[in-house]
Amino acid sequence: MGSVFNESEAQAARYWIQRKVYNWGPGALGTGTTTIFSAQGWQNADQPGWLARLTKIAATQNAGVQLQWIYDGASMNQSQAEGFTDAMPPNLQWHEVDAPAVNFLQLVAVNNTGSPVASFQLNYEIEMQQLSVADKIALGYGLSAQDTQNLALLGSNGLQQIQDQVRTGKRPISTEDQIARFLAGMSQGEDPRVSGIYHVTANASTTEGQAFARASVDKGTFEVLEAVAVPGAQAITLYVNVDNQPSALQISGGAFAQTNPAMPWRVFLPIVSTISVAVSAATTLTAVPVMLRVRKYNLTDLWRVRLGLAGYGDKSVGRAYAEVWAGIA
Repeated sequence: MGSVFNESEAQAARYWIQRKVYNWGPGALGTGTTTIFSAQGWQNADQPGWLARLTKIAATQNAGVQLQWIYDGASMNQSQAEGFTDAMPPNLQWHEVDAPAVNFLQLVAVNNTGSPVASFQLNYEIEMQQLSVADKIALGYGLSAQDTQNLALLGSNGLQQIQDQVRTGKRPISTEDQIARFLAGMSQGEDPRVSGIYHVTANASTTEGQAFARASVDKGTFEVLEAVAVPGAQAITLYVNVDNQPSALQISGGAFAQTNPAMPWRVFLPIVSTISVAVSAATTLTAVPVMLRVRKYNLTDLWRVRLGLAGYGDKSVGRAYAEVWAGIA
């Protein structure tokens, strides 16, 4: 895992929905075109299972630097008058975009100044979503054999039910609305074992340092890492390990330069087993401020399905399995 979005990052996505932040720089942006990230071919089968969506970009303001993002054949800011970062919010605040892709997603920076741009910074947010039948119908994608099998659990007219709801506009429901409807009211509060505001020591290392926070998920619950910040742009690397997935999230502390200290980055990283958080630095640093927000939630049947804890034919969740992957729950 790493700090750059690519095919490996997309293929490592778990648990229905995840939202992660990635960093480029601060560094010297060379002349001409620099690829910030490029990903393609992340599907594991002929039918699309995961959608990658570029949702936010934050960049150093510069009248000579143009950003272009390409998603499944659509290209943004290809003209000579579009995409310049001096039109973006100041102080590395987020600019919201909507670039969904199931085949190809790319972001490039074009430096038209004629010389390298020093200390250029770019942060971006990628959302990975596991597609339901309703999502696929709305987007015009074909269904997989597993989709057909799941629909059979709804009865002989399962497919027609979903098609009718998509046609009338009742489905699909956005991920934000599903989180608000099926998760927000289930909170048991933050997990004090890992969530909080810290002073940490970052040991000199090129790999993960010593973990400063860790927790195992309690029975009947799951957790979500929802926010992170490194106030003051400290020169550290922060690693979040989730469910035996090393560096499930990797963040450069320097990427918080000039950002609004009252607005930590939002992420959405579900946890069903364990979480640990560590930092490292080029030289040992002490009393580095770090903020984490990790909430604990009731593990309902719908979330057991979304998190892969209940599979096809699991009688303990009844129709919930079919309803979730059909896109009606």
